[in-house]
Amino acid sequence: ANRHTLAVKADTSLWAWGNSDFGQLGTGSLQSAFSPMLVGTGFAHVATNVTHTMALKTDGSLWAWGDNSYGQLGDGGTSSSLSPKLIGTGFAQIAVGAWHSLAIRADGSLLAAGLNRYGQLGA
Repeated sequence: ANRHTLAVKADTSLWAWGNSDFGQLGTGSLQSAFSPMLVGTGFAHVATNVTHTMALKTDGSLWAWGDNSYGQLGDGGTSSSLSPKLIGTGFAQIAVGAWHSLAIRADGSLLAAGLNRYGQLGA
């Protein structure tokens, strides 16, 4: 179960608090936060699970951070990130599972990344 929370305010600012043992808060640190900390601005949606987070900005850019052991950040590698990392542009929707991520581009194509042990990537 998640031990952290992220929320987008009406002004598009993204806030995070709770456990950050994998950097899933996106604050640039492994330090947990007991009150909301600003991650950044310009965000429209956020999706998070136990060890990683994805967020969609209002301009359609996709950002991810936290654990990347299975390539779940979608950047083609397995290096984790303590801060939001740009994955790409032209995205419309996001979803995150335990060790995988899904993002739909504005053109309808799908980005699926991460662990596919049970076929959760659809391939």
